[in-house]
Amino acid sequence: MLVACRAGRPAARGGGAAEGSATSEPAARSLVRHAVDAMGGETVLRSLHFLRLRGVEVTAMVGVSPDSEPPRLLHATFDELRDVRAARARRHAKFRMVMRSDPIPVTQVIDTTTSPFEAAEAVAYAPERLLLLALDAPDLALAPDTIMPGGTVRVVRFGTPSVRLYLDPASGLPRGWSTVRTYPRDLNVWAPWGDVRSRTLFASWALERAGFRYPRTITVERDGTPYRRISILSVREAQASPDSFAAPPGAGPPGPVRLGNGRGAGPVELAPGVVLVPGAYNVELVRQQDGVVVLEAPHSGAYSRLVLQEIARRWPGLPVKALVSTTDAWPHDAGVREYVARGVPIYAPARGAALVRRLVSAPHRLEPDALQRTPRSPELRVVRDTAVIGSGANRLVLATVVDPSGEGGRLMVVYLPGHRLLYGSDLLIPRRFEPEFWLGAWTALVDEVRGRGWAVDTVTALHDPPVALSEVRKETALSGPGRGP
Repeated sequence: MLVACRAGRPAARGGGAAEGSATSEPAARSLVRHAVDAMGGETVLRSLHFLRLRGVEVTAMVGVSPDSEPPRLLHATFDELRDVRAARARRHAKFRMVMRSDPIPVTQVIDTTTSPFEAAEAVAYAPERLLLLALDAPDLALAPDTIMPGGTVRVVRFGTPSVRLYLDPASGLPRGWSTVRTYPRDLNVWAPWGDVRSRTLFASWALERAGFRYPRTITVERDGTPYRRISILSVREAQASPDSFAAPPGAGPPGPVRLGNGRGAGPVELAPGVVLVPGAYNVELVRQQDGVVVLEAPHSGAYSRLVLQEIARRWPGLPVKALVSTTDAWPHDAGVREYVARGVPIYAPARGAALVRRLVSAPHRLEPDALQRTPRSPELRVVRDTAVIGSGANRLVLATVVDPSGEGGRLMVVYLPGHRLLYGSDLLIPRRFEPEFWLGAWTALVDEVRGRGWAVDTVTALHDPPVALSEVRKETALSGPGRGP
C-alpha cells in the first residue's frame, strides 16, 4: 500500500497544457516536484551519494529462444554498490542459466561514459536519480497523459534521446520511464533491431530508513516484449571511495569489430574453395563457379561488411550469390540486413525466414544503416526440407532438422558431399558451455547423418572448431545407453 504524499496536488490536471505551450514547462516541473516530495524530498534525494542494493534478477533470453513460450531464463543474484552522483556502479553477480547448472560469477564496473547502454541506462535512470534528472533538465515539458494498468498517468518528457517519465496522479510517485534508443554494443540481443522502444516500470515502493522511498520491483520491456524483472531485497546507504569503482583487470569498453576470433586466428581453408572464418560465431565461405555462398550472417552489420571485404580480397570480382541463414537466434542473424541491402538471396528455414523479415522491417532511423538509407525487400528462399545450391565439388545440400530443444521449428545443416564435410549449424553446441543441452543436439546431428545416408568425415559449426564425426559419434555413444556408431 502506498503512503500518502506530503505535498499537495500539483496545479496541472486533466490532459495538461499542450506540448510546447508557454505553460508546459512550469506545469511539468510542478508534477516532478510533487513526485520528488513523494519519494522523500529534494534535500534527501540530493544528499544520497552511495547506495548498496542486493537483489535477484531474471532475464528472458529472447535472443536465443525468440519464439518459445516460456523463453529460456537467466537468473542472477547481485550485490551492487552505486555512486549515485557520478552514475556508476560496481556489481558482483552470480548468473545461472538453464543451459548449465553451475553459476557464472561476474564482476562489472558500470558507468555512463564507457559502458554499453544496456547496463548504463539502468544506473543513469535509476529511481534515485531519475526525478532529479528531470527536475534539472532545461527541456522538461508536459507530454500527453497515457493509460497504464490501474488508470491514467501523467507524463513529462526531457533529454536526448527523449525520456518519458510516467507519474502516478494519486501517489505522485514515478511509475517508470520509456525511451527509444539504439543498443549498438548489445550484439547478442538488441543491437540488430535498431530503434528499440524501452520501458522500465517501478512498483512495490518501500519507505527506507534513510527517509526515501524506493521501488522494490522493477520490470523492463523492450519493443513490447517482457525482458527483465528485478526484485530489490535490500537498499542501504553505504560508504565508498573512488577505488571502489576501479575496473577489474581486463575490463574496459569493447574495441572495434575485427574479423576472426580475437586471438590471432584468421580464416582457414578447409578444402579447395571452402573457408572457415572463426569468431564468436563462425562464418563459412564456399566458392562456386558463379559466385560465393556465405554460411551465416552473425554478430552485426559491421561484421558482415568485414566478411564481404574478405571475399572481395580472396576472390576479386566474384559476386556473393547467396547467404544461408540456418537458425532463428537473433545474434546468428544480426548482420543479415547488410546482405539484404546488397540484394543477396537468402536461404532459411521457415522460422529463420520470419526472423529475417522482422529484422529487415525494424526501423534504423537513429543510426541509419545501408538498408535504412536504401530500403528493399529481402529475396527469401524458404527451405521446407532440402535444397541444393550450385554444382560440382562445392555443391551444397541444405537440409532442415527439427530443433532438438523441443522449442518448435527447424534449423538447417549444410552438407558438402564433394568434401565429406558437414556444417552442423547450432547442433554441435559447445559442451563446456551447455552441459545440459549438448547431448541432445549432438545426437540429433548423428541421427541426421545416419538417416540421410551422408558420407561425412568432418563437422564444422557455429561455435566450435572442426571436429571428426567419429569423435561426435563416440561421445554420443558413450553418453547415451544403446547408442552406437
